Amino acid sequence: MSKPITMTRDEFESEKHKLIRLSMGTIRLAELILVDGKTPSAAAKEVGSSRQNVSKAMQRVYAALEDVPTGWVHFEGWMPEKVSIKLKIEIERERNKLDESR
Repeated sequence: MSKPITMTRDEFESEKHKLIRLSMGTIRLAELILVDGKTPSAAAKEVGSSRQNVSKAMQRVYAALEDVPTGWVHFEGWMPEKVSIKLKIEIERERNKLDESR
């Protein structure tokens, strides 16, 4: 799943089980942003949080929704295509190890 801009309430409810390890406050933020269509700034104001905290919380939400394994980090950067191919292969190898251990 790529980062959704919005989700229907039914979609959110069907994916909510993936958010079980997150706090109720973080789940509420996800609902405000993904379902109700609020901006992160508006959601932050509604729950009395900072925009930076909401951003960090939503990173955790997106990771949970995408089934990112614990301990993995998001990386984005420019590199030669040859390096990106090797990196993609290594990532896939690591994901396969996880699948085999489950």
